[in-house]
Amino acid sequence: YLSEYYFGRPLCVTAATRRLTVTAENKAEDTAVFVLEYKSVLASHTMTYSATGTAWRETWEIVGTQGSIEGEHGNTAPLTVTHEKQPRTVELATFEEGLHSGSVRRSVAHAIDCMLEGRPFEFSAEDARSALEVALGAYESAKSGCGIEFDAKGTS
Repeated sequence: YLSEYYFGRPLCVTAATRRLTVTAENKAEDTAVFVLEYKSVLASHTMTYSATGTAWRETWEIVGTQGSIEGEHGNTAPLTVTHEKQPRTVELATFEEGLHSGSVRRSVAHAIDCMLEGRPFEFSAEDARSALEVALGAYESAKSGCGIEFDAKGTS
């Protein structure tokens, strides 16, 4: 959703997923990488539970015609922002609660506040559907080995 919020609808998604260390049949892949292509931006995201030396690793990079942003998941990991060929480190705010559990709590609180106060939600059902289509396109890409293209209306 955030990528679409900042860059609009992606033109294409290409992904790969693997089960490198997970052996339980009821579990999904433990490693995934995907690239979202936009008119003047490439955004990549890598997640793995099987990285050597760490229990969890998640990295991402956004590369555009005006610069790039690189980051690694974690409350203390800084961003590297490059503009006009000058890299700069940007420290991020930290959260007392975990990023995932905290985001779920804040999302539910936002939904309840919007319903009680009659305010519109931060994102619409159409936004959610579009983000889901991109996520499903990533899985389709991983299965087929080909990029999945989207038209302006969001269909693949």
